[in-house]
Amino acid sequence: MPKIVANALGPSPLEENLRRLTDEVGGRMTGSPAMSRAVAWAVAAFRQAGVDEVRAEKYTIPLSWSEGATRLEVLMPAPFPMRLVSVGWAPPTPAAGLEANLVDIGEGSEADFARAGASAKGAILLAHSEIGKTWEDLFNEYLRAPVIINRAVKSGAGAILWMSTRERGLLYRHQNTLTGELDRLPQAIVAREDAQRLARFLAAGEKVRVRLVMPNRVGGPAEQENVVAEIRGREKPDEYVILGAHLDSWELGTGALDNGCNAALVIEAARVIHATGLRPRR
Repeated sequence: MPKIVANALGPSPLEENLRRLTDEVGGRMTGSPAMSRAVAWAVAAFRQAGVDEVRAEKYTIPLSWSEGATRLEVLMPAPFPMRLVSVGWAPPTPAAGLEANLVDIGEGSEADFARAGASAKGAILLAHSEIGKTWEDLFNEYLRAPVIINRAVKSGAGAILWMSTRERGLLYRHQNTLTGELDRLPQAIVAREDAQRLARFLAAGEKVRVRLVMPNRVGGPAEQENVVAEIRGREKPDEYVILGAHLDSWELGTGALDNGCNAALVIEAARVIHATGLRPRR
């Protein structure tokens, strides 16, 4: 253990490895050319770390996806600029966009949809959110969306605008489907302050009409790769201790926190173990 700690605290390529991933590869969405470059980065870094074996294992995603030039035009009561991004794996709108009344569904509860009634049919819905501050808040955001989407589909809504859980115009992306299929409705995440402005118009009794243009690009199945590296155990080489991190990221940033730092740390852990000259039992 002292040798492992000493190697971990000594000179390390960790920071440079992370810089290459985040600055040179950048955001790396599954199915994108950047993701292929990220796989090459990981294979090279593991080899440099001295592992016994590193390989890329292929798998297939059901479809590929990328965002087009998403925009939201406020037609009534008065136009103003809107900041938004598509939800990941959301279907595109028609080429000319989707023009509809905006209907506020609050938190998206059954009672909220009951209050909206027939006005939700064909409408673009505005769903409110609390500011995200904790990990619990983040996972609640993920878990509540599918229930609201189900209600929106049953109501006949045309699309959903999600109020961002981040302040100061910060935009981010996630997806609401877990198995790689296309979502059921066009959806976008709107800058919190812009969504609140829309909500204030509606609360004041104003009619709000908008046009959502979201020309997302959807492709067929795409072959992808996971990177697997091994340091074989000296006594039980057929048993495993697994360290892992997801390599992909959304492309709105460089994917440093989610999840580049942890991908680089997995490689660093392999380097440190190899540098001790000691073989783990398994």
